[in-house]
Amino acid sequence: MIVRPQQSADYEAIRHIYATAFARPENPESVPLEVGIFEALWEAGDAIPELSFTALTELGTVGHVTASRATVATDSVVAVGPIGVLTESQGLGIGRALMERFSPLPTTRRCH
Repeated sequence: MIVRPQQSADYEAIRHIYATAFARPENPESVPLEVGIFEALWEAGDAIPELSFTALTELGTVGHVTASRATVATDSVVAVGPIGVLTESQGLGIGRALMERFSPLPTTRRCH
């Protein structure tokens, strides 16, 4: 498995991950909320590509964690989420690997 910073070419694969990972069996035609969150963050330019990571295996793109700019009170912060892994790849440590790649990054980075 490779975990690397997201790239602009990953957009459709990431969207597919969130759509699949959060699909509702009782309403398979509905678009999961996580897809809308990801799209809104990406399109607004609030997703931070160098802090958002994509997981790849021999199956292709299988997981993603989104980091984005946010504000709490008057402080700029980095928000994490959504995070998703394709259903057939869950339970293999991919989500953990994504968060471990994100976690050691400096916590004092300013978002401007």
